Amino acid sequence: MLREEVRARVALQQGDVPGFVVALEEMMGGSYHFKQMQQKLDLQIADQVKPKTAVRVFTEALILLLQRDNTESTTSRVSAQPLVHLLLELIPGAVKLSSDSLEGLRAQVVRLFLQCCSSPKRARVAAKVAVHYEMSDSFDEVLEPLEGYLRELLGDPSTLHPAVTLLLQFPCLQGRFDIERILDDIVEAGQESLGARLAEGTEEAAARRQLVSSCIAHGRLKEASGFVRQWGLQAEFPGVERKYKVRSMEKLMGRQMWDVAASFAGDDSGLRELLLKRMVADGEPGLAEVHRQEWGLPPEVIEVDPEAIEAERAREREAYLQLEAPAEAVHFVGVPEQVEGCVSSLLSAPAIGLDTEWRARHEDGAKSAVALLQLAAGSEVFLVDMLALSGCEELDRGLSRVDVGTEQAGRRL
Repeated sequence: MLREEVRARVALQQGDVPGFVVALEEMMGGSYHFKQMQQKLDLQIADQVKPKTAVRVFTEALILLLQRDNTESTTSRVSAQPLVHLLLELIPGAVKLSSDSLEGLRAQVVRLFLQCCSSPKRARVAAKVAVHYEMSDSFDEVLEPLEGYLRELLGDPSTLHPAVTLLLQFPCLQGRFDIERILDDIVEAGQESLGARLAEGTEEAAARRQLVSSCIAHGRLKEASGFVRQWGLQAEFPGVERKYKVRSMEKLMGRQMWDVAASFAGDDSGLRELLLKRMVADGEPGLAEVHRQEWGLPPEVIEVDPEAIEAERAREREAYLQLEAPAEAVHFVGVPEQVEGCVSSLLSAPAIGLDTEWRARHEDGAKSAVALLQLAAGSEVFLVDMLALSGCEELDRGLSRVDVGTEQAGRRL
């Protein structure tokens, strides 16, 4: 154990607040980083120092550090802020070790909290103090100054997070504020997840409805749609999910990402019809007709010129190298025993064509694994089931020996 650690332990055991702060400064100014210091002190509290003593020393050290932080000039070469946050992170662990750790500290906690409420720059610290010291409405001596402090914090987007934490920690103050206005300000600041936390914390159905309404008003349809599903508000907001899908589809169709747009359309016949008409308008009548038949929609939903479809197919034949492959030349590879034959054909082929398929995912932004690997080798075609062969060593070794993506005569394979 290094000298600084010994000094910190002894100061904690003896309740020497100034000595403990000096030891912390030496540790922070030396080779210790934040997490390392936290781990060292956690171990000392668990093994060598009474938790109640530790919490008292931490609290008085916090008061001392905040006082020092108010002083314009200081002889310390270590900033008070990292030490303040370090001590606040140590409080919950010490409290868990002993149920009476906070007894007899009310006056110090109130003093510490009011010190934090003296400046918006300390908003995060104030929120941590309230949570870690388990403050609540019973701390009536802080309610009046806290109300004024909250009004200041709520007027600045950069301090909305600690303001919401404090509002939820002191529920009796919520009635003194316009929660609906606060939710609208939060959405305007682009912090919808924070708004959800406030709406759920107030346990008021009106707050949840207001958050959805604010999201719609500010064009946050994705968030509004998610909250509607999460809270079961489809009856109150029957059209919001469809509006989100339509707007998303418009963006995707503008980039001709037809398959992803189709995943947004789902089973909605109206959205499917919208997609088909856009395909036709963008010169994809053949693709539109394929989807129409696949979805079982009546022919009259789109006007398709057979000559236009044939012209589209002719363009595709010209743009892509055509592979005349009879049914017996198409091989499905779904078990390890079929891999070697596939690899042998690929290695002997003069050119290899490659394509992949995977399921489009749009709701949570997650990426899907490749489901199907399509390989063209000479006169043979291999359809490799990547999901069935996931983790197959034979496939990994075999494909690592093959180069794919060759071009021939300027045509894509």
